[in-house]
Amino acid sequence: TYRLRLVLSDRPQVDWQGGSGDLLDGVVAGFDSPAFAIDAPPRGGRCKVSPEEGFTLATMFVLTSEAWEDDDLPLRHRFSWQRAAPAESSRSTDKADKAAKAPQAWRFFAPWGNGSYPRALFALPGNFTVRAEARDSLGSVSAASATVTARPPPVRLRNDELLELVDFLSGTNDTTATVAAVSAVAQASDEVDDDFARTLLGRMQQSGAAREQAGETLGGVADAVGNIVAAIQPAPGAAPGRRPRLDPVVERQAVELV
Repeated sequence: TYRLRLVLSDRPQVDWQGGSGDLLDGVVAGFDSPAFAIDAPPRGGRCKVSPEEGFTLATMFVLTSEAWEDDDLPLRHRFSWQRAAPAESSRSTDKADKAAKAPQAWRFFAPWGNGSYPRALFALPGNFTVRAEARDSLGSVSAASATVTARPPPVRLRNDELLELVDFLSGTNDTTATVAAVSAVAQASDEVDDDFARTLLGRMQQSGAAREQAGETLGGVADAVGNIVAAIQPAPGAAPGRRPRLDPVVERQAVELV
């Protein structure tokens, strides 16, 4: 419990720690606020990921934020992830390894919602840290984390099979999951040409994600557009090492989304 004290004085460095209403030497007036308490954040919770291991673009991991205790209900929950850093090695010079060790921003699966998210996908293999945040009705937040491993699928999926995954998630009306799947497909496919890029951007336009107000969803849209554009392969016969010129339709779709 706290109080705020306002002291009015005719000289600096006066003693302000007298009892409430006491006028000390040099103090013209003193006022104490009513007592107030600082809200304690949720406590004791945990983050669970099921299963703890799975395959990229094949396993839908179920995320759960549970067992939180707080007096200021209801609680809202949000899930995010980042790639886990590999073990330190002074002899490692691999660029990908160094990039993985660099500080990374948390990427969100979905905006604030209930304590379960059943459609978490990973595009690339690796070890990941998943974070669950719990926020009480007064805005205080706590977090817990868990680890998950995504392995390459036994059989590489074709583009039409990857689109089936996107369409399935689109049918759930989960715009964030749809955008995440589009982004993951762009990263996983080795055959992103102009036609496939137009198809992926079209799926995002149909999802309505760009009209969402949640910052987490809009950030996912921007990431997905960037991944699609970066994945476009040069046309046959193009000069090696040169970035392909964006197809006008692809460029227009990308601009409309971001």
